[in-house]
Amino acid sequence: QDAGESMEIDESPSLETGFGEDNQAPSCSKRSSSSCSSQSSLMETNIGKKSKSLQHNDASPTKPTQSNQKFDFRPAGEADIVNALYRIFRVTPDQNAVEGDYCYLAFLDSKINDNNDYCDLIGRILVERLSLIGRNNELCAGISDKADFKDIEITEYEMISYLCNCYERLSLERSDIKYPAPQIWSDVLLSSCQQCASFAGLVLEGVFTRPRSIVESSALLKFLIPSCKLPHGFLCDLVYAASRDEKSLSKAAKSVTLADYNEYQTVYKIMTELCDIKFDNQRPICRLLTTLPSWLPAAITKCSAREIERLSVLGPFFGMSLFVDDCPRLAEKYFAETRSQYDLKMIKKNLQRAIQFVRTSMFNVVHSMLITTDCKEFILAYIAAVLSRNQRRAQLQVEDNLVSSDGFMLNFLSVLQTLCAKIKLDKVDPFYLHSSRCRIDVSQMTRLNCSKEQLERLVIPEESLRREPNFNTECFFMTIHAFHISLLPCCRKCLRRGRVLRDMSRMLEELQAQESTWKNLPIAERNKAVIKKWSDEIKHLRQMKICSTIALNDDCVLSKSMQLCGMIARWLMSLIAVDKSKGVILPLPNECPVVFGSLPEYFIEDLVDFLLFYSQHCPCGVSSDPSISDIAELLVIFICTSHYIVNPYLVAKLVEVIFASSPAVQGCTRRIFDEIRCNPYSTYLPSALMKFYIDVECTGGSNEFYDKFSIRYHISVILKCLWSDIKLQEATFGQNTSQDYFIKFINMLINDTTFLLDESLDTLKNIRDTQEQIEDSAGWAKLSLEIRQQRQQNLAMNERQCRSYLMLANETVSLFHFLTRHVRGTFTRMEICDRLAAMLNFNLRQLCGPKCRHLKVRNPDKYNFKPKALLDQLTDIYLHLDDDTFIKSVATDQRSYSKELFNDISRCLKKYAIKPTTSIEQFECFAERVAEEYTRRAVMELDLDDAPDEFKDPLMDTIMTDPVELPSGVIMDRSIISRHLLNSSTDPFNRQTLTMEMLKPVPDLKRRIEMYFQSKRSGRQ
Repeated sequence: QDAGESMEIDESPSLETGFGEDNQAPSCSKRSSSSCSSQSSLMETNIGKKSKSLQHNDASPTKPTQSNQKFDFRPAGEADIVNALYRIFRVTPDQNAVEGDYCYLAFLDSKINDNNDYCDLIGRILVERLSLIGRNNELCAGISDKADFKDIEITEYEMISYLCNCYERLSLERSDIKYPAPQIWSDVLLSSCQQCASFAGLVLEGVFTRPRSIVESSALLKFLIPSCKLPHGFLCDLVYAASRDEKSLSKAAKSVTLADYNEYQTVYKIMTELCDIKFDNQRPICRLLTTLPSWLPAAITKCSAREIERLSVLGPFFGMSLFVDDCPRLAEKYFAETRSQYDLKMIKKNLQRAIQFVRTSMFNVVHSMLITTDCKEFILAYIAAVLSRNQRRAQLQVEDNLVSSDGFMLNFLSVLQTLCAKIKLDKVDPFYLHSSRCRIDVSQMTRLNCSKEQLERLVIPEESLRREPNFNTECFFMTIHAFHISLLPCCRKCLRRGRVLRDMSRMLEELQAQESTWKNLPIAERNKAVIKKWSDEIKHLRQMKICSTIALNDDCVLSKSMQLCGMIARWLMSLIAVDKSKGVILPLPNECPVVFGSLPEYFIEDLVDFLLFYSQHCPCGVSSDPSISDIAELLVIFICTSHYIVNPYLVAKLVEVIFASSPAVQGCTRRIFDEIRCNPYSTYLPSALMKFYIDVECTGGSNEFYDKFSIRYHISVILKCLWSDIKLQEATFGQNTSQDYFIKFINMLINDTTFLLDESLDTLKNIRDTQEQIEDSAGWAKLSLEIRQQRQQNLAMNERQCRSYLMLANETVSLFHFLTRHVRGTFTRMEICDRLAAMLNFNLRQLCGPKCRHLKVRNPDKYNFKPKALLDQLTDIYLHLDDDTFIKSVATDQRSYSKELFNDISRCLKKYAIKPTTSIEQFECFAERVAEEYTRRAVMELDLDDAPDEFKDPLMDTIMTDPVELPSGVIMDRSIISRHLLNSSTDPFNRQTLTMEMLKPVPDLKRRIEMYFQSKRSGRQ
């Protein structure tokens, strides 16, 4: 039976990781130096002795008696000691004195001459008593070869019961010594305890019955499970006795398969106790486990990861799981029916406590092996094998049967995280991944900033090549790799299933909503079957979601993972620091350190993916963790030094983490954003974000055109939140607004606003057309079913697209509104002003022009369409830029501007009270000035149709005013090529690199153009 399916949780289970007074890990008592004769030889000499048949009262298997009787006995001589031993071992030399559970043994009347004789006496008593139990059951060695397994099991149980009872009485006798006792009596009691344990080992080996078969279970299990019936200290002495002969220990323990039992708490307690038993700085059980053939079985099939989980010694212990895939019975037991919120909360609490008990127990087991010199290399090899065989888990799509289960990997990760918590980062070797002794294969991983050729030329320090990796280094890197292939795949799987659940629920609702259209058709029965099938699948998916939520939204999982992320952040920043003693100081050198650039991308990507998942599912836990300050500093440093990371999508994820923590998105993660905002290097952040806003124009991805909008949306939200801080606002706008990157940023903002508003308003028109067709019942009914379904699908697609575009457009316009109020001068530059005016005029014509009714749709809020708010912000931008330069640009827009348009806008503002009266009056005044400029320019307009071609710009076919020559030899107008360079740093004619510094003025042509204009003006006069 799989241990992963055997967890039974009580309503209030006791999950203490330690043991109570009665179940403490046994401490090793002081061993007597007196020599004792071999139990094997005693058995051989006495096994065949014939004793008179006497009544035997230990025939039925019962729990060992826990008698509290204490003997009022002060040993004074040989007779007293012998009589005490008779009472303890329940034997008598007087055949007529047999009563209760006493047995008559004929050889007991011999004299005792020294301490060794006492040892011999004890040994002979135990041999005879155990042999008597075997003879009574006809199972004594050599008597019956045809006994079945059940008879052997009963006989061995009785033998162990007898030895446990004797050991218990010996313990009570030893604990009752309150006065100075003769040394011989203490030695006899100690020897008796040791011999009881030694004979128990012989019983487990099958010496008194017959050699054990591999299919038989150990007699010891019934004393361990479901509750421990062994006297305190007995297990420790048993292991000590067996460990003196490793073959005997192996024989006694080889069939103890604890993972086959349902009583998981007892199983893990016993496993922990066994591995913690220590003699002379050695842990015999740990040594035994690592020498078993099943410790690390060789791969047999391509499912090697599943094999190590199911077949290895520790695999079943790590396999306890809260996931439905691993433990279907869990969902059936707890979530088959609808539960109240209180019940779900209590179940969640109990299950999380239970799995934490398992993880703590396994940490104790692994820790015991690591601190045992002979076992350390074995357990490290086992950890490395688990990581190596589960490499596929890092893939986006993987067959579950080829890798270990999610529960196994989370438990495994928890143990490594607990070990990693105590390591010292300054002792971690950063070149470990390039060492020949590295246990992790990252050869196929994408690097942060290192090509294949650079990696081959990487020079590794001699010290890293020469010395053996220390535990701090190996534990740190293996924990990070385990984090990569365990928790993050679980999070991705949870998100995928959430999307599947939403999509399936939506499809089911749509199918049920359309029942009236198909219930009388031949497909009705098929659709009903589909509804039932989908309903069952949705129920199962919801159970899986609940179990995944319980497993992943665990405070212990979160706190340990946050602690690990904090350690990774501190270590990564130490790699890029110029002066290790001072830490990271911005700005950093342009050249990325090779030791950092050669790291796999997942060192940062996993950290941000983890933060994104838990910021959404457990935001309060993330923001309250002490490690968040280190993580916040990492986010700031690497966004401000984004050239250290080659992959722009990885930088975009760093940006997304800040976006997810911003107050505009959710308030409960405000502490994360405050840590970022208060970081001493946060003044570099706005300019870095604006530069990245420009860089994502070309990411190299197949969907780069659409990817950039979501990235820029995140940046826009972050910038507005940062600029709410006056200090950051002054640092950004005080000196950066005249720099090239800021002008390019504004240009990209205009491009995005133009595209997003244009697309979203066009999509609204399509939505309105389809809605009108559906409202026309008669016309809609005339259409065929296929056409109706196709148009409904198009409507759903347009609605999704419109919601997305308008959400992005609203945020972009909002950022425009903010910037035009604070940075007015940049928007009136030659290369910006005309394009901005044309964009504003066109969109106002869409909102208030003659065709504005085409945008009227049902439930506009569903699509994030807020025309009043949009009109208010767009008209505010006109007022923010109210100067002569901008007025000229508005008036010269021949595509959209008209006096009637601005009159219509004023009427809308008044009709819907969108603005205060004073603001409307200011807008009307602005409109009058634009109309005057338009009239003046119309009067002054010249007839330039006969201009020579050399005076015209080759791209726009307009008369140049400031001609410049490109390196390709083409002559263009400076304003036009300047606008082009804001979008692309290439020559538009040969795609070669081009900058403003490479443009050469053409004064002779400029003079001739000015003379041409002068002649036209003179002719007009």
